[in-house]
Formats: sequence, C-alpha cells, structure tokens
Amino acid sequence: MPFNVWSLTEERWMLLKSVRSRREATDASSFFQSENPDHEFEVRRTLPVLEQLGTALMQFRPEAVWNMAMTDLRKRHPNSIADVTAMHHYHFHRDHVRKAASANDILRAAIADPGKGRESGKKITRLLYADVEQLKAALQ
Repeated sequence: MPFNVWSLTEERWMLLKSVRSRREATDASSFFQSENPDHEFEVRRTLPVLEQLGTALMQFRPEAVWNMAMTDLRKRHPNSIADVTAMHHYHFHRDHVRKAASANDILRAAIADPGKGRESGKKITRLLYADVEQLKAALQ
C-alpha cells in the first residue's frame, strides 16, 4: 500500500506522488521536519481511490499547462503597473514569467529549474513543477 507524508499543521499531503514503503515516507518526513521545525508531520497510508502505487494525485493536460503559461504572460504587464493589492497571482514561478518573452520561454525555464517552482507556497505552482516530463510535453 502506498504511503505519503501528512502535514498536521497545514492539513495537506506533502508529497505530490506517494512512495511505496513506509521507510521512504519516513525519510521524506524527516526532510520536511528539518525544513519546517515548527510543523508536525506524520506518515500515513494513502487511499487507493486517491492514488495507486505512486501515480500522481493530480495532473494537467499539456494544453492546459501551455494555456496557463499564456495566461501568466498576459498578466505580466498589468502586474508590472498595478498596486500590490491589485496584482494577479501567476501559475508559474514569478521569476520565470518576468524573464520570458513567450509561453515557451516560461516552460523552458520551468524545465531548466523545476526546484524553484517545487518550493513555491502556491499549490498550483508545485503541481505544475512536479512533473518535468509533463512540462516538456506542453512545450510547443
């Protein structure tokens, strides 16, 4: 049965893909604990309905990923002149969007540096950067 790390503090799964052994999940839990000493984590079995043997909890189709990159590109100019309270959140990491000239540039930056998005505080960004092969499939 697959295992994952549950954050008691944030009430969410920490791994986007489950692992097959309790030992692997315990190692991941130790890593999360070292990064966030004030949070509590526990290793839990995942339900087969949600996830089976390491499959992703959620995946986007390549065309949806590309559309999100295009949307972020369209948000860039209004965000550059907007007040902080009126800014729109990007799907991809802010640095990747700011430096890009096209949606494909955003995807290339995400493929080259997926760690930046995986460390994001936004769930959608972490999901986008979780699977580099999915980003490559979206690249047109």
